[in-house]
Amino acid sequence: MSAPTKGEAPPRAPSPFPAPRCAAGLLYRAARLFARTLDGALLLTCGWTARRLPRRARPGQGICLVTNTMAVGGAQRQILLWLRRRRAGVPVSVVLLAGGGEWQGEVERLGVPLVVVEEELARSRWGRILLWGFPRTAYCLFLRRRFRQCQPQLVWAWL
Repeated sequence: MSAPTKGEAPPRAPSPFPAPRCAAGLLYRAARLFARTLDGALLLTCGWTARRLPRRARPGQGICLVTNTMAVGGAQRQILLWLRRRRAGVPVSVVLLAGGGEWQGEVERLGVPLVVVEEELARSRWGRILLWGFPRTAYCLFLRRRFRQCQPQLVWAWL
């Protein structure tokens, strides 16, 4: 494929959805678009509700690191360096939004509890439905539940 000449539009990336060949394909795309639009509204509603609910002061313990994946990158390298040099006795857990990455095994070898949000949500039928239609809301609801379970004193989000 050659580079576009002056005045010519650059080539478009292929669509992740094939061109609908029947009404079912078109209906699928419309349902997914509607769900993603509704996902943004649900996310805003969750944030609005969280700001208005009373907060209970709970003594936290430990640190929870949240990142998208443990693929090779600068932030992930810093997480590994910090985990290797952390102070003993301080409970630490790592939450990955999407699993995988070259350094995920290294975190597990260090003995740090590791939770992958997509894998946990994919275990149940409703979790799969939430991930398909409302991924951002699913992540927020899962993180809320996880933070209530481990009650960290500090949540350290990377990327």
